[in-house]
Amino acid sequence: MTSDSMLYNLMLLPLVCFGAASVMMAFVVMLPGVGQALAALWTVFVGDHFFQKMKGGSSSDYSS
Repeated sequence: MTSDSMLYNLMLLPLVCFGAASVMMAFVVMLPGVGQALAALWTVFVGDHFFQKMKGGSSSDYSS
C-alpha cells in the first residue's frame, strides 16, 4: 500500500486522530502537571525564538 492509495489515507486519518487524542488525554487530563510543564516549556522556546528574531539574531546562535 502506498501513500497515494485511497485506502491508506482512509486508515491514516483515524489513526492520527486517535493518537493525538491519546496524547492529549495522557498529558492534559491524567497528568495535568506534565501538560502544564510542557506548555510552559513550549511558551519559553517560542518566546525566545521570536525575541531572537526581533533582535536580528538566530535563535540557535547563543555564542554572544
